[in-house]
Amino acid sequence: MNKPLYIIRENGKFGFIDDTGDLVIEPQYYEVEDFHNGYARVKLFDRYVHLDVRGRLLLKHLFRTIGHFKEGLARVQVVSKWGFINQRGDFVISAQFDEVDDFADLMAPVRLGDKAGYINNQGLPALPLHWQETKIFYLGQALAKKDDRWGVIDRAGIWLVEPTYEEAIRHHQPHIVVVQNGKWGLLNRQGQLEVMPSFEWRGNTDKQGLLVNDRMLVSVGGQYGYADEKGRISTKPVYTVGRPYSEGLAAVSRDGLWGFVDPIGREQVAVQFEQVGEFKEGLAAAAINGLWGYIDKSGKWLIRPQFLEALPFRGSLARVTNEDGYWQYINLQGTPTWQEEEVF
Repeated sequence: MNKPLYIIRENGKFGFIDDTGDLVIEPQYYEVEDFHNGYARVKLFDRYVHLDVRGRLLLKHLFRTIGHFKEGLARVQVVSKWGFINQRGDFVISAQFDEVDDFADLMAPVRLGDKAGYINNQGLPALPLHWQETKIFYLGQALAKKDDRWGVIDRAGIWLVEPTYEEAIRHHQPHIVVVQNGKWGLLNRQGQLEVMPSFEWRGNTDKQGLLVNDRMLVSVGGQYGYADEKGRISTKPVYTVGRPYSEGLAAVSRDGLWGFVDPIGREQVAVQFEQVGEFKEGLAAAAINGLWGYIDKSGKWLIRPQFLEALPFRGSLARVTNEDGYWQYINLQGTPTWQEEEVF
C-alpha cells in the first residue's frame, strides 16, 4: 500500500511531499487533487490528465474532464461525450455516451439521450438502456429510476424494489435512504423498510441516513439529532446543524457554536467553538477567536489555536495556513514538517 502524498504549493504551483516532508513531485501544476487509487487528477494546458505516484503523466490524451480509476478504468470526457481509459492512458471504451459513472461490480451506468442502462468493461451492453436514470452497483444491487420514481434492481435488471420512491440514495452502505411524501426512511438489503419514512427530507447535502457507529443524522421539527439503525432517537433533535459521526463523535451546532456528541447523545465536548472539523487520528480542528487549533476528544487543546485555516489530519500530517497566509504541514504534536516559501 502506497504511503499518502500531500499537496504542497510553491510560487503558485502545486506538487507533492511524503509524510516526512520530503519532496516527491516537484511543484509544477496550476491545479491538482489528492491521490485516489494511485492517481491524482492534474490540470495541464487547460485540460485534465492523470498523474501517478512517481510523477508520471498519462499523456496519450488530454481531457475536458476525468474521473478516478475504479476497477482499473477511469471515465473521461472528450468534447461532450464520455468513454473510459485504462491505467496506460489507452481508450478501452470510446467516448460515445452522454453520461457515465464509475465501474463497480464490473458494470458502469451510462446514458444515451433519455435512456440509461449499463455496460461491461469491454463497452458492451450489460443491461439494456431502458431506464430513466441508473446508479452504480453496490453489493449486487443498484438504484434505477423509471417514470420519475426510484427502485432497486439486481444484476439481471430485475426489480427487487419496485420504483415507488421520490428519491433514493445509497451512501456506500447496505441501507438505502428512500423518500416518500417528503419524508425519508431506510431500506435494508432485502428491500424491506427498516425505518419507515418519518424524518424530514432536507436534501442530500447533510448526509442524513448515513450510518456511522450505528448512528445517523435525522431532522425533526427543523432541528437535528441522531437515531440508531432502527430509527430510534439516540440524541434529541435540539441542534441547528449536525454532521455524521467520525471516530465515535459527531459535530453539532446550537446558537452558532459547535461541540461534539457521543453515540448515546451526551455532549462529550461542550458547544463552545466557532467552527470545528471532524475527528481524525484522535484530533479535530476547532476555531475560537478567529484562529484554528486542534482538540482531543475531551475538548482539550493539544495544538493551540494559531492558524487561519486547519484541515483534518490525514495519516500523520494536517495542512494548516499560518497567520502570514503560508501553507504548512504539521504532525500530531503540532511541529511543522514542511512550510511554503512564498505565496502569490
